[in-house]
Amino acid sequence: MAQTVNPRPIPKVISEIVSRDLCIGCGACAPVCPSKALRMAWSANGLYQPQPAENACAGCGACLRVCPFASGLSSEADLPDEDVLAEDLTSIPSSRHDTNLGHYLSLHAGYATAFREFGSSGGTATWALSRLLEAGDVDAVFALAAVENRQDTHFDYLACRSADEVRAAARTRYYPSKLDQVIEFALNNEGRYALVALPCAIKALRLAQRMHPVLRERIVFVVGVFCGGLKTRYYTEYLAAAAGCRHEQVFSPEYRIKNPGSAADDYAFGCRDANGTPHTIRMRVLGDMWGTGLFKANACDYCDDLSSELADISVGDAWIPPYTADGMGTSIVAIRSAKAAALFDSGIRNGELVLEPLSAEQVNTSQRGNINHRRRGLAYRLLLARRRGDRVPVKRVRSARPLNPIFALIQRLRMRVRRLSHEAWLAQRERPGTDIYDCIMKKDLSRLHSITRFSYRLGGLVHWLKSRLQAF
Repeated sequence: MAQTVNPRPIPKVISEIVSRDLCIGCGACAPVCPSKALRMAWSANGLYQPQPAENACAGCGACLRVCPFASGLSSEADLPDEDVLAEDLTSIPSSRHDTNLGHYLSLHAGYATAFREFGSSGGTATWALSRLLEAGDVDAVFALAAVENRQDTHFDYLACRSADEVRAAARTRYYPSKLDQVIEFALNNEGRYALVALPCAIKALRLAQRMHPVLRERIVFVVGVFCGGLKTRYYTEYLAAAAGCRHEQVFSPEYRIKNPGSAADDYAFGCRDANGTPHTIRMRVLGDMWGTGLFKANACDYCDDLSSELADISVGDAWIPPYTADGMGTSIVAIRSAKAAALFDSGIRNGELVLEPLSAEQVNTSQRGNINHRRRGLAYRLLLARRRGDRVPVKRVRSARPLNPIFALIQRLRMRVRRLSHEAWLAQRERPGTDIYDCIMKKDLSRLHSITRFSYRLGGLVHWLKSRLQAF
């Protein structure tokens, strides 16, 4: 009689998260797996994802306990949310809390005088990380830096050990990244390190620090960003093709080439081809690449942390007047920890930073579109998922149908455009240009833009009518 061979166990992060298209590719699961049963690799949807390695899975569920999107999806994933994790990190009596911004000590807008030209906005994060290195507060800064002569990626985390290396890694990279090698290094090498990451990856790190306290001792400072969503690698390929460069010949992509004589949002994408020829395109020519959901990861539609609530500092663009008129860029900075507050206070005193205080209301206004998407929009997407019978993470936002049917329609269109953008690019990918992609996307994008414009105008009219009624 033939013996029955038990099938090899599937790692739970794959069966519970990847299978539901909820993986963001942060990579935290691979280094914490005691069986070393996971490895990170590119997936067909343009993101990093965990895949089975040679070692067999022991079924312990450690991979789920560090996943930022696993909460409520299995018994191993009864995980704390950002509010609970922040309480572990925040023990300062003067800390304030805002529903959209999380815990913070102070909020600012401004720039670093010597670093502004190198940053995507005001250069404040680059300044902070450089000062930490120079003061000996950290031994290295893990930042996403350009890598040449790599066929698998344009960027990877590098250990920067000088201010010059940090400056070379400055500017936002709208490209997938993974923390597996960073966490693996920190687990096995003594030292004090700083890290720059997205909100989802920072949550994964904080969960990993609860599992392995040595990580808290070694990764001692974290810089996060105000995040509009993670773009897949196809976003970079599309931008390069729109700029006249074949996607397989893209080198040194830059996403935020400033135009100092114009407004803050008038920036360009640029890259070089295999011959070294530069290609650029103004982003305004391409239209709205963020509010539409183009090339965004599905998991981003189930994230409620827009401001990196678990970082020591969070930085973003100051999308409010008068800062929007300055093409050099202005940072919004949320200072959350005592060590960050001391660092920035010293920078203000010695003139290295030019910062003005902001209120939570001003910062919320700056991020209004993102807040709508991650609060009212998320509530509706959770409702839609429940109606479809899809299992999605437990969030701090409760599922609800918006009172405004136009807003609900916009959310459904954004979800469709997000999915369709990847399908359209795969249809285009082996051919030069963007004509096939543009043809596939034209109808849905046009409809989304038209309804969004109508919604804005209707909202403006309602606001005007309310103000007139209050005047009587």
